Amino acid sequence: MNRNLSILAGALALALSGQASASLTQANIPGGSSLTLSVWDSVLGLGYTRNLGFVLNSFLPSGFTTLPNDGTVTGTAVMGDKTPAAGLNLSFPGDALFGSTFGSSDAANISWNIVAVDNQSSAGSGLSRVITTTNGSPGTTNAGMGLIGGGYTTYTNALLAQTTIGSVSVNSAAITDSSLESFAGRPTWGGPLNGGLQQSSIGTGYGGTLDFYYLARTQVSGVNSTLANKLQFANEAGPASWTLASDGTATYAVSAVPLPAAVWLMGSGLVAVLAAARRRKQPSVA
Repeated sequence: MNRNLSILAGALALALSGQASASLTQANIPGGSSLTLSVWDSVLGLGYTRNLGFVLNSFLPSGFTTLPNDGTVTGTAVMGDKTPAAGLNLSFPGDALFGSTFGSSDAANISWNIVAVDNQSSAGSGLSRVITTTNGSPGTTNAGMGLIGGGYTTYTNALLAQTTIGSVSVNSAAITDSSLESFAGRPTWGGPLNGGLQQSSIGTGYGGTLDFYYLARTQVSGVNSTLANKLQFANEAGPASWTLASDGTATYAVSAVPLPAAVWLMGSGLVAVLAAARRRKQPSVA
């Protein structure tokens, strides 16, 4: 194992009911890759990657249904549930490795993104897909989708090649050598990924917000200059957002859709009726 590679192995405590820890995964598995947080300090040459416990197919907009062959072995379509009208707030706490990696970093030098990739669908009648943070509406082409998928694959392959996994679940890893291909700030990751998104996938520093998008090729091959299909994670209350805190906590948030005024009026009317009925039932005082 490279001496410049630090590994935090074992279960990662997550404040999300039902969310299981899992090892970092690649883009050619059923359902897509891990939902992956990457953080880097290009000035100090530090990098950090963490699996957030989902794969692409388990983190989709509410009501959105995949194509039958999109990342599944059985060919069964999947419906998303991550932008409900009731709102949603998911917190993915940082770990000790994050703190030890960036303890000396200037917040202004921190860059980060969150992404999951499915390259397997392009082998059949499905289409290669990506879910990713952005700081603007992406104008990604079919060629850009290839850059994103290739960048993610190169990056995770290099990361996994430098870790001894065996039967151990490796949830986060830190890189302290910026010359390694597993360093998130290198062109093999940052360049192809962000090149595919017109440099719009990165968050800078802590506390800022990024939007989230679902992207898919328009067809399996050819017409590389055609814009990829895109769908923003949002509900009627507005777009979903990701933030990264200085302790490494990543937060995904969707606001609740306000109830229509008619519902509030109906509710207040019902309260008035129940109050009047209660007064009628009260015994009179002699």
